[in-house]
This record gives sequence, structure tokens and C-alpha cells, in this order.
Amino acid sequence: MLGLGIWGNQVFMHLSSTLAFHKKRNINKIKHCTMSKLRKLKKNLKSNKPIKMSEIIAEYAADFLSGGRDLYEKQNYLNCACTAWNISLFPEGEIETKINSVVADYEKNNPEAKDSANYRHNLEQLIERKIELYPSIRKSVVRAVIEDDHGKNRITVVSIMGDARAERA
Repeated sequence: MLGLGIWGNQVFMHLSSTLAFHKKRNINKIKHCTMSKLRKLKKNLKSNKPIKMSEIIAEYAADFLSGGRDLYEKQNYLNCACTAWNISLFPEGEIETKINSVVADYEKNNPEAKDSANYRHNLEQLIERKIELYPSIRKSVVRAVIEDDHGKNRITVVSIMGDARAERA
């Protein structure tokens, strides 16, 4: 289920209201994070320093997460971003099928929601961003949590090597 089983219905519960909030603020396009942070991450990737997935996910999803009004909304956005990350690990020919499956689950779990097109758009943008920024990272996100750490958001990520299909085993 592309990591959705891990987070259960939490991904779907209030995502519709937060996506509607994004739409009202005209934040449909996911912006790129600062170049200095990206350069630092890419430098660490090229060296043999261990990859900190929490830093990578925080940068990858920073602008998307910034639309959350509170920690609960940011967690839902983080779940969406991690789902998109895991979908991006599938072969190019399977990605559209996986997006369709996730959006169908979203609609099933949110029958009153009218924003599935916006949800699809966000998934597609996040997948494109992951492939563009981190094409060589093949770790699946198993769990991601955002917490308040003395007024700052701290993201903790659990990941495994390999692609998203490893989660189905």
C-alpha cells in the first residue's frame, strides 16, 4: 500500500481541509528550497558521509509542510510527502498506477472531500521534486513524525534500503 498501511487513515482524516487551505492561499505549486541547503545535502551525498533521511525529507518537503497551520496538519502533509517519496521509487511505468491507487483510497476514505484533484496534483509535484533532487536515493520511508522541539519543527524518519516494493513483502 506504498506506506499508507503504516500511517493508516491518518493520512486521509484531515488532509482534505488542509489541502483546501493550501488552495485558498494559492499554494498549489511546490516551491524549491534554498540553494545553500540543497548544495550542502548534495555535497554530503557525494562524499561518503551517512545520509540523514530526516534532513533530506525535511528539505524535500519544507515548502509543502510550511502550509500546515499546526503540528497535526503538518503531520498530515508529511505523510502525503512520504507517500509521494515512496511512489517515486517505483519504475516510471508504474508511478501513474500507484498515484491512481492512492487517490482512489483517498476518495474512498473521504467521500465528502471534493479536492482529490488537488491531492493528485500535490503527489505529482512531490514525486517530480524527489526524482529531480534525489534520483539516486533508493530508501523507502517507513515512518516519519514531526514534533515540536522548543518552538522548532523536528522531523524523525525511519527508512529502509531498497524500493517501495520491499514494503509489500
